[in-house]
Amino acid sequence: MIEETADAKSLVFRIPEPLRALFDYRPGQFLTLRVPFEGKRLIRCYSLASSPDVDAEHKVTIKRVDGGRVSNWLNDHVAAGDSLEVMPPAGHFQLRHPERDLVLFGGGSGITPVLSILKSALHLGAERIRLVYANRDEDSIIFKRELREIGLACPQRLEVVHVLDSVQGFLTEAMVTQQIRGFDDAEYFICGPGPFMDTVERALLAAGTDSRRIHIERFVSPPDPDEQDTAPSAMPDSGAPSAQLAIELDGESHALECRTGKPSCRPCSVPGSMRPRPARRASAVPAWRRWRRGNAGRQ
Repeated sequence: MIEETADAKSLVFRIPEPLRALFDYRPGQFLTLRVPFEGKRLIRCYSLASSPDVDAEHKVTIKRVDGGRVSNWLNDHVAAGDSLEVMPPAGHFQLRHPERDLVLFGGGSGITPVLSILKSALHLGAERIRLVYANRDEDSIIFKRELREIGLACPQRLEVVHVLDSVQGFLTEAMVTQQIRGFDDAEYFICGPGPFMDTVERALLAAGTDSRRIHIERFVSPPDPDEQDTAPSAMPDSGAPSAQLAIELDGESHALECRTGKPSCRPCSVPGSMRPRPARRASAVPAWRRWRRGNAGRQ
């Protein structure tokens, strides 16, 4: 376990050699963890802060959330040498054009996939990168030392701009507009709290930025087992056309009916099953794997 700040820790995983190819990833992707909690197994997605081009091992960073079942459990109970159930990397928030200029916006723990993209882009030859990183105060800056070291190593190619609520206040659209000047053809990556991401996106669109160059990472956690019974569901029109879906999940087959007008993700919520649902994007669900946290976690 690596102490990043008073309320954020990183887990570094040791991957068994036979699984290394399965767990190859692209900068910006995430891992899905399934952890035990009060007799249940809960699922959460955590972005990789490591870079496949720079770092030898996979690293995720978990910040405590008030009332967060999994984030607090991971911070309080996981120790070096423990095993966790992990799914192979997934996600579409990826670095695809490392040759282009980049402007990266990270808010709080949203820095994790942004850091992965930043490190890979520098390694692959990006000439100009600006990181705008917003936090409550200086003590809450995750990866402060690592960012300083990267900046010193690449002073002509990387600029890090810290925006602290305690000093400048919350990031505003005017601040965003100022930070993107001179980056007319850049790719923009945004990850952080909802209001933070909305502010950045509005400013970019107002400035005339092509929406295809704006990349945003939003996570929607699946309902926990004790919340599924109370989760609202859409009521489809009984006379609407329907189709039969055959779904294989964790080695089990399920047959479900899908009707017109019913949200496409809802039929896939098989009773008694659990699956990750990042950013409302559908993806194939591979088998769970159990990883051990290795010696790197003792740092």
